[in-house]
Amino acid sequence: MHLITKKCSGIRKKCSSSTKKHSSISKQGSSISKKHSTITKSIVLLVKSVVGSVNSKKA
Repeated sequence: MHLITKKCSGIRKKCSSSTKKHSSISKQGSSISKKHSTITKSIVLLVKSVVGSVNSKKA
């Protein structure tokens, strides 16, 4: 009986550590996606400003 509970607690520890790793990975993923969205926003702004300057030169 005692051996079984030891095994169970060991498995629980492994599970908790893997979920911790998973949460840290998902955190990294969300921060990367945030960076990505800000980069795309800046690119869109750049393109808009370039297009605006080209249009004003044409007019």
